[in-house]
Amino acid sequence: MSTSPVPVDPTLFKAYDVRGIAGENLTDKVAYRIGRAAPHYLNVPEIAVGRDMRLSSPQLAASLLRGIIVQVTTDGLTFDYGDWWFNVRPSNTEPPPRV
Repeated sequence: MSTSPVPVDPTLFKAYDVRGIAGENLTDKVAYRIGRAAPHYLNVPEIAVGRDMRLSSPQLAASLLRGIIVQVTTDGLTFDYGDWWFNVRPSNTEPPPRV
């Protein structure tokens, strides 16, 4: 995926999450850009990515991961909760508890 500038709607970023409309203001390119920025912005050694079963989730999660993997090695990723996690899921549910 190209690293050329893609406009990212600043209203996507809420206090504790990123919320948008898949295919409109939250696209594969935007998810990739967020993934590229996350390791630098969060300054953490581990990032976990989860998703729900909506049709848009697999592609958005894959784009997010591609952006993250560009920045860190696979040793820096975990399927357990690290210091931060991303979860592509409906906005009407609570995040899982941090352990």
